[in-house]
Amino acid sequence: MSQALASSARAVRRSSARTAPLVLRLLRERLGWVGAAKVLASLGVARARGEPFGRLGPPASERERLTRVQAADLVLLHRALVARLGAPAALDACRAIAAEGARHFFDDMLADVSVPATPEAAAALVTELAARFFNTETVVAAQPAGVAMTVTRCLFVDLLAQVDAAVLVPLFCATDHEAFDGEARPIRLQRTRTLAIDGQPCDFVFSAATAPAPSAPSSTEP
Repeated sequence: MSQALASSARAVRRSSARTAPLVLRLLRERLGWVGAAKVLASLGVARARGEPFGRLGPPASERERLTRVQAADLVLLHRALVARLGAPAALDACRAIAAEGARHFFDDMLADVSVPATPEAAAALVTELAARFFNTETVVAAQPAGVAMTVTRCLFVDLLAQVDAAVLVPLFCATDHEAFDGEARPIRLQRTRTLAIDGQPCDFVFSAATAPAPSAPSSTEP
């Protein structure tokens, strides 16, 4: 496994563990303790059966394996909640869980990233980040507005469609801006389309975050 994928695998494991308290709270609020326990038990049984991706056969690559790991619990949870709460409420709960998971995932993924000082450094950074995004196939190119990363294939799109969970793919898309556009992030993201929503390659453009100007020292009268 490459260093980039090993880093991504650690981020997946940690984000799953850190998102668990929110999952438990949402289940308890919506279903009560007994209902929450039943859902968690059903998830355990489904995992033991290899759901939701087991019928697809073994993953074709480490990238696909990691994508399955990251998406599996959300797919199973969505199924369980649709049966108990209905589709709109289930999707709303999964949206909150996906956002929380993404926040923790990108906190880990971007922990060692700093603002690039030159266009060349920016291009190298985005190329490195592309290697960490295990669910995508990308083309990276410099342009005046920043560095473009065009996603020509997304494994979330491919895999979730095969297990009747395509409705969840836009939830993963929605987390991108939250992940990159926070005040603490060293890079910013622009994007006008996605494979999941528009059926066209995702047109990411990354640019260096502008460092805030230093505060002027306060003056005091002598």
